Amino acid sequence: ADSVNRIIKIAKGKNLVDCHNLLAECYLQIWDDDHVKEFDTACAYANMALEEAKKINYLTGVGYAKTALISRTIAKIDDNKNNNETEPAYIETYKLAQEVLTLADQIKDDYLAGVVYGNLIWVEKWKGTQDKFKQNVQKAIQRFEKVGGNKFKNSFRPFGSLNCPGCKGTEGALAGLHGDLAVIFSRENNPHAKDELTLAIHYYAMIGNNKQQ
Repeated sequence: ADSVNRIIKIAKGKNLVDCHNLLAECYLQIWDDDHVKEFDTACAYANMALEEAKKINYLTGVGYAKTALISRTIAKIDDNKNNNETEPAYIETYKLAQEVLTLADQIKDDYLAGVVYGNLIWVEKWKGTQDKFKQNVQKAIQRFEKVGGNKFKNSFRPFGSLNCPGCKGTEGALAGLHGDLAVIFSRENNPHAKDELTLAIHYYAMIGNNKQQ
């Protein structure tokens, strides 16, 4: 966040939007005693990114700003898993997510789509159903696996993407997702659980995360 704040002083246009989106993403990752303040700060930066991106018709910037703002509706979802189909915050979360997914298809940004599904995974894991949790994990994997090796070469690189030798930037996300799917399959007695675990270990090895392995 400090590095981006130094750059933002001279940033303009798309670069300014990218800086605001990076700051939003950074502050959303902070979870400490003052997490409410950090959350509000993240949403403020996302709103600034969205406003500027709309002015210059920067669709990638719009997509990532809206993705950050999905966290605002997620925070309002209650813990009653039985009322999701009628709960306004839950409905609004999926509505916003679909808006970004439609935009991601329009600009052919599979990484953006994967991040959106990542948000929905959190919703279903903690406040939803096992079936939707599984569906969103599988959809996120499909999108992240489509990302090409040159995806971030001349375009916005989100804070959550990785930059390691031989990596496309999605390996960290895929490691966790295949791990989640391995657990789901194991509970279902699905014989493919071992395959998913092998994939998770493979991706953790690529990013040098031996602890998770």
